[in-house]
Amino acid sequence: MFNGKILTGTRKEVPGSYRQHAYQDVWQESMDIQYEGELTEEIRAAICTAFRRSKHYTGGGSSFGSLRWNGADSVHVDTDKRQLIICKSVNLAD
Repeated sequence: MFNGKILTGTRKEVPGSYRQHAYQDVWQESMDIQYEGELTEEIRAAICTAFRRSKHYTGGGSSFGSLRWNGADSVHVDTDKRQLIICKSVNLAD
C-alpha cells in the first residue's frame, strides 16, 4: 500500500500519438498519478501492476472470427509528467 491514486477520470489520448500501420492502429493514452513521494522503480512497478489488475486494463483479444480485435495494453510511468502512459492497439484482419 503506497497511499497514491491513479486518477482514471483524467484519462485522455496523448496528442499526436495515433498511428495507422498496415494491420494495426496504435495510440497512447495518459492518466494522472496522485502520489506525494518520489516515483521510485518500486513505486512505478506497483502503479503498473495496479493498473493491470483494474477494470480499465484491456487484455489481448482473440482474432478468431474477428475483423478487428484489441491488443493487450502495455503501460509505463512518465515520471516527469507524473502520468501513467497506456499503449493501446487494435489489430485488423485482411
